[in-house]
Amino acid sequence: MSLTATTMKYNKNVYLGAGHGIYSVRATKLFTIVADTMGGGHDTIGGCCSAASNMFRYKVPDTPSCYANFLRALAPHGMGEKDIVANINFFMNVPVQPDGTMGIRSSQRPRRTG
Repeated sequence: MSLTATTMKYNKNVYLGAGHGIYSVRATKLFTIVADTMGGGHDTIGGCCSAASNMFRYKVPDTPSCYANFLRALAPHGMGEKDIVANINFFMNVPVQPDGTMGIRSSQRPRRTG
């Protein structure tokens, strides 16, 4: 289980915003989102971008990415790809439609349907 999965479970929501807690895998509240200028909808399910996903989406090779940033931050601690877990993407809106399709929108409140 990851911090992201625990956070979704205890908030009973895949969209995070003001008032939601961020929880450790041991159910300890690490902090609470006290203000949110985006109005909610921070992504918990889309995962981090990578050079490969950016190439797929934008057709641009060798772009900087969150995945590369995670690898750089983990390396001094003897960690690598296997240690990257699901993450929270603050200011990223990944709405899920009733049929299960996902999209990526600009940083605005998600439009919930159904």
